Amino acid sequence: MRSIAGTLVGRYDWSEAGAVGLILTDQPPFVGIQRATTHSPGNPTRCTIALTVPYWASASDVADAYLEGRRELLDRGAPKLRPLSEKSSALMFFVSERLDTDGKPNHDWKRIWRDWIAEYPEWGFPDAQRLNSEYRRLVKAVCGARRGPTLTGTIAFGERV
Repeated sequence: MRSIAGTLVGRYDWSEAGAVGLILTDQPPFVGIQRATTHSPGNPTRCTIALTVPYWASASDVADAYLEGRRELLDRGAPKLRPLSEKSSALMFFVSERLDTDGKPNHDWKRIWRDWIAEYPEWGFPDAQRLNSEYRRLVKAVCGARRGPTLTGTIAFGERV
């Protein structure tokens, strides 16, 4: 049975338990949106929800999986959020791309500020300190503290195939 299960695992990318279940019950394993994790590994701007989604999943199933992951994160103490403005969202992405895995800038704030002005002249900050302050205010609003909550979980949606 282990040999047959191994063949099924290799051919269909199923878990061994799913392949054995098929052999024993003649029921195919559950396939759908199988995993959603939210985490913040030391960087508060990287409070994320990651989904493993088969290409055939409906937009509705993906939205449900995302919302369930968000609910789990909120249940673990993440603050409720209003949608960020376009400028605030751009600032979060811009700065987070310039942070190391510990959440520290890869460059000094003056360089980050100059790069911001070059990319977003319409949303200028008067100086690097003001950009840094606004970024820190956003981090606190989004993640509730300097570091966001850590959560890993599994959520399953979809149908048997």
